[in-house]
Parts: sequence; C-alpha cells; structure tokens
Amino acid sequence: MIIVEATLHHLALRTSTHRLTQAEMDEEVFQSASKIRNSAAFGEIIIMIVYIPILTLVGIEGKMFKPMAQTVAFAILGALIMSLTYIPMMSALILPKQLSNKRNFSDRIMDFFHRLYTPVLNRAIRFKVAVVAATVLVFAVTVALFSRMGGEFIPQLEEGDFAFHCILPQGTSLSQSIETSMLASRVVREFPEVKMVVGKTGSAEVPTDPMPPEATDVMILLKPKSEWTTARTYEGLAEAMLEKLEVIPGVFFEYNQPIQMRFNELMTGVRQDVAVKIFGRTSIPSRRWRPAWRRWCNR
Repeated sequence: MIIVEATLHHLALRTSTHRLTQAEMDEEVFQSASKIRNSAAFGEIIIMIVYIPILTLVGIEGKMFKPMAQTVAFAILGALIMSLTYIPMMSALILPKQLSNKRNFSDRIMDFFHRLYTPVLNRAIRFKVAVVAATVLVFAVTVALFSRMGGEFIPQLEEGDFAFHCILPQGTSLSQSIETSMLASRVVREFPEVKMVVGKTGSAEVPTDPMPPEATDVMILLKPKSEWTTARTYEGLAEAMLEKLEVIPGVFFEYNQPIQMRFNELMTGVRQDVAVKIFGRTSIPSRRWRPAWRRWCNR
C-alpha cells in the first residue's frame, strides 16, 4: 500500500500530462519506490521489534501468543520482500500511465482534514516547550502507574463454576473411585451455593481425555453470586469446600475451573497453573552400596 501510494503521489507531481510509455513508467516507479523504501522498511522493522517481548513469554502465555507474534512477523517479512520485488513490478504494469488533475471526493476530504490539522500543528510548533513538557509529564505519570500495576499477564477469570480434581492413591479400583467421588459430591451439595454436581471417573470408551481409574473430575455448578451465603468470593467458597472435603481420608483435591482446567491440560499437559516435571534416567547405585540403598528405600 505504501509503495502504490508513493507511486501515485510521484506521478501526480509531474508537470507534463502526456501518456507515459512503459519505459518512462518503469523509471517513475523505480524513483518513487526507491525514495519511500527506506522509510517503509524502517517502519516494518519497528513493528517486528514490538513483537519481540511476546516471543519471550513462557508457559501458557507463550503457548497462546507466540504463534500470533510469529505469524505477524512472518507476514511483515513477506510484505517487505514483496514490496521490493512484486509490488513495484505490478505498479508499473497496472497503474494508469496518464493521470488527470481533476479534484475528486477524496481530495475534498483531505482538504477538510488539512484545514483542521494545520492550525493545531502551527500552535504546537509555536509552543513547543509546553508541548514537550506536557509529553514528558504524561510519560512520567504513565511510568509511575505502570510500576504499580500487577505482573499477571493473563488474569484469572471467574467462570461461574468449579472443577475439582479428585485423586486417589495409585491402583485404586474403579468401584472405590466412584464411591469416593459420590461421597465428595454429597459433601459439596451441602453448600447452599451449589446447584448441581457432576462427576466423571476414568476414561470414556473413546479416550479423548485419558484418565486413570483413580482420578475423577467433579464439576460443581453454582448458583448466581447474589444468592451466596457461605462466602462472597470464589476463592473463599473454594477454600470452604476444600476444608469440608478434608473429612475424606486418603484423597487429594485440586481446585480449578472447567475451562481453565481443560485449557491448561491441552496447552501444557497438566491441569494446574504450577507443575513440576522431572525428566531423566534413574541413577542405579553401585554394587557396593546397593544393599544399604535397598535398606534405606525399604524404610
């Protein structure tokens, strides 16, 4: 767009009105594209530099926004290459070789904006010290506000429901997992804020969500927040539920939200915001220390 606009502007400044030959048109396009190319390339590089901080994100933020930043960077890089090769060639072939000097509707619109912008620009140049001082003051206020803002890139949204992950010891039978999840559902339904509780244990016949038999997803549908009496916040209600669920021995509960839990699992393979993954081989002790190591493990 910049190359085409610069070419049309360059052609409009010509004093002669005769129809250009193809060789003259090629020269005009070359001159206009050469003049604007440095400025356009500098602007494109600035746009790509803006996306560099996004490329440094890690975790869920990085998995969400890195593809967007890479796509924009590749698109701008492609536009840079095309503006050096394809666009000037097509401009020389397709653009009209004879332009009329008749004023059209777009010219009248630009004249209107020029009449509004010119007095403001002249006044800003006349009081340049005040304009620079006001800009520095606004920048200082912005820096002060930014330094006091939180550091959370993606704030946690309130979805309106809970998703509790019920985990039993490894090797627990399916019947025991179902019985435990039903007990947890009865405990949760004692809260007046709960409208419905639905549990899913293990994997379905089509294993789109593979889970072991000792794991259960308990979806807790809540009433509107205006009807709550136990707590006024989601965190407070979740803590109260977890405290009630402590009466079930040998079970570990994780608090989450349905969409957030599925999103975390799809993006990172884990359901919680913080997880520790351990990779590598297990070191085997030497024969000399193996008996002592086994005795220590048995303890």
